[in-house]
Amino acid sequence: MNPAVAIGPLLQPELNDSSTLILNLINGSETFMNAAFGWINVKDVANAHILAYEDASANGRYCLVEKVIHFSELIKILHDMYPTLQIPNKCADDKLLMQTFQFADF
Repeated sequence: MNPAVAIGPLLQPELNDSSTLILNLINGSETFMNAAFGWINVKDVANAHILAYEDASANGRYCLVEKVIHFSELIKILHDMYPTLQIPNKCADDKLLMQTFQFADF
């Protein structure tokens, strides 16, 4: 299983790398990265593991991505959900925003 950035409830008391990406945006960062990532709910990752385990014909590699979004879109989502938070609205560089692409299910 090759999950994208998995986001959702944590089992451990420490933040993982995925949650740290979000924390950095709401914790005083002045800018956001000019980058795009694939995202998936951690519960979907767990479910994919179970389905692969239960299906004897499952083999190979599975890319687990729900949606690919640019950090500017993530900023908008966070701002809509938490309008009182100080979230950066400036990209870290002056380059054109990286484009994102979606792929069909296989």
